[in-house]
Amino acid sequence: MEPLFDNILEFEVSGPLALFTNPITMTSGELSSYQVPTYSALQGIADNIYWKPTIMWNPLEVRIMNRICMEPKSKLLPKYLTSGTDRAYNVYLDDVRYQVRVEMLWSNDEAYAKDRNVKKHMDSANRWTKRGGKSSVYLGKADCIADVKPCKFGEGVSYYDNIDISFGLMLHGQTWPNAGYDEVTKTHIVTRMFYCEMTNGIITFPAPKDCPVQRVIREENPVWVPAKY
Repeated sequence: MEPLFDNILEFEVSGPLALFTNPITMTSGELSSYQVPTYSALQGIADNIYWKPTIMWNPLEVRIMNRICMEPKSKLLPKYLTSGTDRAYNVYLDDVRYQVRVEMLWSNDEAYAKDRNVKKHMDSANRWTKRGGKSSVYLGKADCIADVKPCKFGEGVSYYDNIDISFGLMLHGQTWPNAGYDEVTKTHIVTRMFYCEMTNGIITFPAPKDCPVQRVIREENPVWVPAKY
């Protein structure tokens, strides 16, 4: 009998370094990572595993497998007002491993409506997950290369099993015109925030429209861009 294909993709992503930043507070060359990955970072990882204009990935949950450790690293940055370079420090996450659950949704581009075949795209997504991704996978920044492989979400031992942690108000992502879910987001760039809570090592993400804090950044003409939350 032919197997049933649903719209849930589960994978494990790991790497020696990760840097998940808040673009709102990036005011200099020095960056500091969140303690856990953001919704938008996990969405980008899923996109690099497999993406087509027909689909969009919606992260549902992430399970933190390794102990959260921060590590500063120095780098040379050019001086903007004078010649030469200056030393700066980025604060990375060290030795990270996450189990991730994402769901596949259809994009808002009706030009690809005829390509909305769940079995076809989930079969391709699972195949590319086994190969390590269709494109290079990064953990937040390009210098944080990552490995991807299939997993069964919830299997194995997490450092944070039976541990609950509140990370406070955290970036969820940005909503761009034409990927919006109401009249405001159809014509504005909106930054979304949510209160990040980890229960037994697992963080569950709200849907973009359900984020409790949403701030309009600016108005934009609703030109077509690849649809992402």
